[in-house]
Amino acid sequence: MDRRSTRAEDAAVMDAPFLLVGEGLRVAPGRRVLKAAEYTALADAQGLLDAARESARASAQRALDEAQEERRRGFREGADDARREAATTLAAIGAGAARTLARIEPLLAEAVMTALRGVLDEAPATVFYDAVLRKIARFVRDQRFLTLRVAPQDEAAARTQIDALHAQGVFAGLVDIQVDATLAPLSAVMSSESGTVDASLDLQLEGLRAALEREAAQVAASIVDDESADANQADRATGGFGEPDSLRADPGVFRRGAASDLSE
Repeated sequence: MDRRSTRAEDAAVMDAPFLLVGEGLRVAPGRRVLKAAEYTALADAQGLLDAARESARASAQRALDEAQEERRRGFREGADDARREAATTLAAIGAGAARTLARIEPLLAEAVMTALRGVLDEAPATVFYDAVLRKIARFVRDQRFLTLRVAPQDEAAARTQIDALHAQGVFAGLVDIQVDATLAPLSAVMSSESGTVDASLDLQLEGLRAALEREAAQVAASIVDDESADANQADRATGGFGEPDSLRADPGVFRRGAASDLSE
């Protein structure tokens, strides 16, 4: 830029009726009197300047508000994703636990039954017959004639216990012991005119196994329910054996015969 242009611009500035100083327009130091047109121009220019600054501030505030809203929306979306992921994870954990329990349930039941059978096999047969005959007596106490069928190898033990219980007054009627080769060891099938009570060990173990499997299934179902409830809560926040259906299902009570049942 040549000197003449610079001098011309400086002269124009010096001749300007007002200057931009800080936040507003001010009358130029060299101007003591403003013409009416210059005053009007000053007022108009100041208004335009104020409007421009207000518009700039409003635009900046809108940009700030939009940026904050974007951050909040991002947080909400992230939190929603986290809740959904947590709910999915909890549901997967519950389903996995239920599947694991379902796989090991038969193994657990089998382990319990094997251990129990081992203990019973080591115990004398008289111990078994003493326990089951006392329970049978609850159902047949008033019967005058009874028939007890046992396996051949258990005849002596059963007879010993019947004699002992007769002496104690547990059985009031006559008990005829019959050997049945079709029965498994530690069987006890008591018959009377009113019906039959089967207290065989295998039948009781079968009932115990059914109870164990039923309990394991209930535990598995409760795991799934609990995890589902936890998953729902997480999504909202960011969260002895049962009574047998029959005497056969309970190892502590004996199944009644199908033909005619005994009165309790």
